[in-house]
Formats: sequence, C-alpha cells, structure tokens
Amino acid sequence: MHIRNPLPASILAAALGSLLLSACNGQPTAIGVNATLSGTNGVDAIEMNHSNDLSDSRSILFSDNPNVGAITGQVLTLTRTGTATNTGYEFLTIFNEFTVGGGGGIFRGASAGDASLFRANTGRVAKTSYYYFEDSGEAAIFNIAANNGSIPTKSLLVRVKKGSDGSIAKIPFTETGPEAATFLSVNCLTSGTNPCFDMSTLIGRLFTAMTGGVTGVVNSQAALSLGGSGNDGDFTLDYIPSMKALRGCGNSPAEDTATGFVFGATISAPLGSEVRIRIPLIFSATPDPGFNPGGASVQVHPFEDVGSCQETQFINAITVHASTFFGIGAQTMADETQKQIVCSLFGPTVEGFDCTGIAAAPIDPIFIAVLGAMFDNTLTFYWRKTHGQNSAVPGNFGLYLRPRNADNRISSTNVTPGDGAAVQVELVIAQ
Repeated sequence: MHIRNPLPASILAAALGSLLLSACNGQPTAIGVNATLSGTNGVDAIEMNHSNDLSDSRSILFSDNPNVGAITGQVLTLTRTGTATNTGYEFLTIFNEFTVGGGGGIFRGASAGDASLFRANTGRVAKTSYYYFEDSGEAAIFNIAANNGSIPTKSLLVRVKKGSDGSIAKIPFTETGPEAATFLSVNCLTSGTNPCFDMSTLIGRLFTAMTGGVTGVVNSQAALSLGGSGNDGDFTLDYIPSMKALRGCGNSPAEDTATGFVFGATISAPLGSEVRIRIPLIFSATPDPGFNPGGASVQVHPFEDVGSCQETQFINAITVHASTFFGIGAQTMADETQKQIVCSLFGPTVEGFDCTGIAAAPIDPIFIAVLGAMFDNTLTFYWRKTHGQNSAVPGNFGLYLRPRNADNRISSTNVTPGDGAAVQVELVIAQ
C-alpha cells in the first residue's frame, strides 16, 4: 500500500529505521501482489501477501470463472517493505473463443461427461510476468485487444523462486545435458538421482500411447474409422497450466497441486455420425516425508483413482460429443461411447458405469504403472538441481506448466506433437 499522507517525524523515523534494518539484513519484511483482470463488464482480482517466509502463502492462487466479460487487460502490481527478493510472479488468464451460430442443421449433437475441466483449463492463455530480480518494481501491464469471444474461464497468480544458481526450478521442455541419457530407463527409476524425462519426452510418450490406444480400438471395430478433417483422428493434446486435485475422504479432503493434459480424438461412425472424445491425464503431487523424504509423491489420474473415494473426480471428466443425422440417437451414442472408454481403461468395476461384457483395453499399463515413480524422481531431481542436493521440496510448492517463450504474450494450451502451432512448455516447481 502506498502512503500518501504526511507522517509525524517520529513515526517516519521508526519506519525508515525498520526499512534500513531489513535492507541491511538482505531480507524483505512484507510483499503484496495484486493481479487484476479487466474486462468489458468489470474487474476481478487475486491478492497474494507473504513475508520472507514463503510458507505463509500458497504458491499458486486461483480465481475460477471471473465474471469480467471480454477481457481487455491484465495488471500485476507489487508493493514491498525491505529489499528486492529472488521471487517473481506470473499472472495467467485462460479464455475460450466462442461463436454464436444459428440452430438446426442436418447433423446435431449431444454430450456425455462433465466438460468443465476441459473448458476451464484449456484454450488460449494470456500471461503477464513480473520479477523483482529482473524488473524495476513498477506495475507490469498487459493490454489485450477487446474481443467479444474472449471470455475468461480461470485466472492464476503464481509465485516462482530463483535457486542459488540463478535459475527457477523447472523440468525443461528439452534437456540437453547428460541427464537425458537416463530418460525412460530402469536406471532413472532405481537410482533415485536421475530424471526420467523432459517435457518434450513426456508429451511425446503420452501422445503416442493415447493415439495408439484409440487407433487400436477403432481398427477393431468394422463400423468405425478415424475421423476429422484428414480422416486421421484429429488427435490433439492440450496442457493444463495448474489445477487442484482432491485427495482423501470426508467433508474436507486435502487439495494437492496438480497439472496435466487433455487428449482429444475424432472417430467416424456409420451414416456420417462423428464422435469427439476428450480424456484427461492429470498428475497431482504432495510432499512425501515417508517413502521419499525431502521429495514429492505423484499420483496419476484417473488411473490411480479407481476404487478410491475420489474415483469419479477425473473419470467423469472423460467427455464425448456425438453428432448424428438430425441428432437421432446422438445422446445414446455419446453415453455408450463414454461407457466403452471408461470401462476399457478403468473397468471392470467403475462407480456409475455398467461395464458388463466390455473387454479391458488399458493404455500401455506398464508405462502407466511406473509413470508416477518417474514423475516423483524427475520432480525431485530438478528441484535439487536448482536449490541444492540437500534441499527438500517445500510443503507449499505448486506445479505450474507454462509456455517457455516470451513472458508477456497470448498463446494457447496446444502441445500436440507435430503441430506447427503447438507451444513448448516447461514444468515449474513453484514456491
């Protein structure tokens, strides 16, 4: 907060003394961050306040469904008492384009599943960044051309800390060092001191597994074929910048930091019918003082949810949209397709689904089984590479996937391998 009224000399001297003492110690005493999203209908703000002890605030704060209309700008305003810190901040807004068209048409659709996860976490991304250790201390402002189709669905304020070597702890998009020699190997799992992937390796492996699984199902059904504009399935992969995943039961389950991807595919059915599917692949993490002291424990969703009290949190987010001639049977097709996907991947017993007679067709079960351990080791490795080999992953850390290019820009969540419009992302371990 800026104080504009004159102060008595004694109060001013005391305040100045406190500020100088803080500066001598090289530590901040208080930091306030205000991230404001402006739109045609108003503003929405997220505030983060913390001291030099970063544990007194979460590293990532969210604002869901900010009701500001079409977005016009983002502003990051920072105030502090004390000296500059090695902490920076990023403000992301996710928004979706939409078009309003007339009703009717020969082909009409129906949907199954809860599409809110996909809609709230993927689309286009506007980002504004500010770093004490790079910038002057003034507000960071990003003006966005007003677009009536740019309705925000989610905003994130992320705190990122530099390590002792001057870099932010992150899993890079492409690893060029000797660590790459152990990627996706037994050694990366057994040594505990090697990473198992960079983000490009993980994205490529997930995309290959998902496209192979869907193609196999389609090829086994004479009535189905890959759909899309080029009859190649229109396979897509979107990243989720950051979200929360529930862990545990009861009225107040714990919330773990999470990120992940949404896979999409298009399948053609008889009589010109078409089915578009979306499957979430979510990774949540929490500090693990037991099995992995000082490191993190990662769960792979929905695969590790089956049979737990949180079984449906991401299984319900598997969505299907079916289009048929005049919409005849579209809802039945959507429901049946969703059931086939869920039962094949997670059956034979899944809450709310009758999987009788549906054969299991898991996606590369060995890879999925070890993926959590690979993520554990990789996350811990890159944290310690930046902050020191004896440094424990902090209790308030957050997972945050971000585009690795320019700080102030509009991009998308598209990371589809082979797509010229795809962005390159790195996974920041925020603190």
